[in-house]
Amino acid sequence: MFTMDSVLKTFYSYLWVRKNEQPWYVGKGTGNRAFQRSKGHWAPKDRSRIFVFPQDSEADAFQSEKDLIALFGRKDLGTGCLYNRTEGGEGVSGPYISTPKRVRATIENLKKATDAIRGVPKTIEQRRLNSEAQKRLAHSKEWGQHISAAKTGKSVPKLRGANNARWGKPPANVDALRKINASRPRDAQGRFFHDKP
Repeated sequence: MFTMDSVLKTFYSYLWVRKNEQPWYVGKGTGNRAFQRSKGHWAPKDRSRIFVFPQDSEADAFQSEKDLIALFGRKDLGTGCLYNRTEGGEGVSGPYISTPKRVRATIENLKKATDAIRGVPKTIEQRRLNSEAQKRLAHSKEWGQHISAAKTGKSVPKLRGANNARWGKPPANVDALRKINASRPRDAQGRFFHDKP
């Protein structure tokens, strides 16, 4: 006998049934998959209308899904009552993200990163939204007095000129860069090979 907890830790196929006891969707899952939304279909709220068939492996769960779809037939093909759009058995574990979607996300993330590095100025609308967000986070007067008291009598050190510990010294990694550049191959004009004219 399987307990629900043990079933949710294994692969399984599942069947969703209407109130009139007619099957309408078959799937393969693990974890809480049988009780969630699936490709535009919503799981029945009444869990007694969800049938879970535990399997020994993911391959067995895919085969069970295919067998159930073949048994009940697909509505789109006119062979049965299921709203499945495929014969089953071809799914992937975990969320599937199409290649175009992945490429779009990569480009957007790279653009955000380069904009942040370049310091692209914010639009007036972005500034207004940021300002409103900061105003919502305003601290109480008591908190302001606490911070003010903590800073009283303390001066902010000025790190310009001779007050800066690195004043007049080259950047720490210059020597390492000189060694690396000395070993890089150069062309006849003295440029590194990867440099553009």
